[in-house]
Amino acid sequence: DLPERALERATALLLAVCGGRAGPLQRAELPGWIAPRASIRLRRERLARVLGLAIPDGDVERILLALDIKLARETDGWLALAPTRRFDLAREEDLIEEIARIHGYARVPSSLPSEAMPVQPDAQARIPLRRLRAVLAARDYREAVNMSLVGAALLAPWHMLEASLPLANPLSAELACMRPSLLPGLLATLRANRNRQQSRVRLFEIGRSFHPAPAVEREVERLALVACGTASSEQWGLPTRALDFHDFKGDIEAVLALRGADTDGLRFVADGLPAWLHPGRGARLLDGTRELGVIGALHPLLEQTLGLETSVYAAEFDLALLRAQTLPRPQALLRFPGVRRDLAIVVAEAVTWAQVEAQTRAAAGEVLAELRLFDVYRGT
Repeated sequence: DLPERALERATALLLAVCGGRAGPLQRAELPGWIAPRASIRLRRERLARVLGLAIPDGDVERILLALDIKLARETDGWLALAPTRRFDLAREEDLIEEIARIHGYARVPSSLPSEAMPVQPDAQARIPLRRLRAVLAARDYREAVNMSLVGAALLAPWHMLEASLPLANPLSAELACMRPSLLPGLLATLRANRNRQQSRVRLFEIGRSFHPAPAVEREVERLALVACGTASSEQWGLPTRALDFHDFKGDIEAVLALRGADTDGLRFVADGLPAWLHPGRGARLLDGTRELGVIGALHPLLEQTLGLETSVYAAEFDLALLRAQTLPRPQALLRFPGVRRDLAIVVAEAVTWAQVEAQTRAAAGEVLAELRLFDVYRGT
């Protein structure tokens, strides 16, 4: 109706200045090009909640009718039909904005809501994230926060491009995919620190990875760690030596110790490693048959591709599985004192400690409380 109103106004101005008599108005319409008008539902409760004050029904109707908006009363509000010229009125919030504008912004209260935020207690069956962060910080790890959007160039050296989730309309080539792992971005942060003369770098990140699936995409909360440089910070009391697999594994075991009794079923296996891990210095962490994550040194080819001049150790875990813990239960006191025995076993070089541990636990049964490897001798 806007062209008709504009034509009537222009005609009235011409008649007032020039005189004369206006002819009949002729309408030529193309219905397919005229946007249909849809009714907008306006609720009293929503109006009061958004503005923070209750406006009388009479004032609401007066304001909207003055804007040529047709109204039909309902039980909880009104059904409004905006004129075609008001194409900016498409939803309930648009009507509320018009009411606030004419009613007066100065009459809208500016006080913030004072509702108390409920405190969510930590679930006892999960390790709190603050405890994970505290343990890692005590072992010289610093928390990093990286982008969830990454580029194909960052994922290609890791052979993770096919496992990534591409965006339909990316902002740029560097932000074209949802990350399938936290490690590529975390290692880029490590490289940036190395390039700025930081020889000993230890970083961790807690975030989400994104994975395509046949039915629906999945988001997995993960914990990732990277470390390089010396095993300990520079000091006079200890000799300087490079970080090795067992040092890094000790950091992971410090985190696993938070699980309490749930560490008994954990084991490290050296098969089925991802392509970016060193085949001789890597392992998967299993809890029964479930894989919690992977740990080890980066593959030499990956280190060469990324331009790393030192060995870098990395680990990534499914945080939901890693945080699971069993509540401690009271047990009866032992009737007899514990007995500790040192066992020396001669095996071939190809036999791993995991194989020896599995056979020993199976043979000892329930009487075995703890099994620990404390020395390895190689020779004749």
